[in-house]
Amino acid sequence: MESLKQKLNDKSHVSQKRFDLELEIYRELSKSLVEAYDTSNLLQPIMDNLPEKTDEKLKIMKKRDTEFAQAFNNFSKIRREDAPFYSKDVNSELEMISKSMSELHDLFTYRWFMESMRDFATSLKGMERNLELHETIKNKTDQVTNKIRDRLDNLSNQI
Repeated sequence: MESLKQKLNDKSHVSQKRFDLELEIYRELSKSLVEAYDTSNLLQPIMDNLPEKTDEKLKIMKKRDTEFAQAFNNFSKIRREDAPFYSKDVNSELEMISKSMSELHDLFTYRWFMESMRDFATSLKGMERNLELHETIKNKTDQVTNKIRDRLDNLSNQI
């Protein structure tokens, strides 16, 4: 009986450690994903209140570009570092989010910093793509959040 109790305690201890580890990994991923998501929304917002002067607009856009780059790089680093801990589904969703954010950033760069590409970025096709990317990022972020929640619930139930 004592041996059985010890085995159960050992198993419970291992399960708790695994839960704690994965919780921390997913918490860090979630924080970085939310920050990248929020800053990506500011690259091409649906509604924006910008100053009239072009140089003031550019200053704001450069700040948004810098903030996005920092958040995106942090998200990318965390995503790659902890990739072995994510399910294939979560990894796939994170990859899609990353590619969509990168393309959204390209459209932003075309519009504000590459005069030769500005017409494309502001064309109907460019603006439709912008909306598609925002929608993809939102949907994939929601899916990742739900998958992480399900994973943590599953681990919690094993404890």
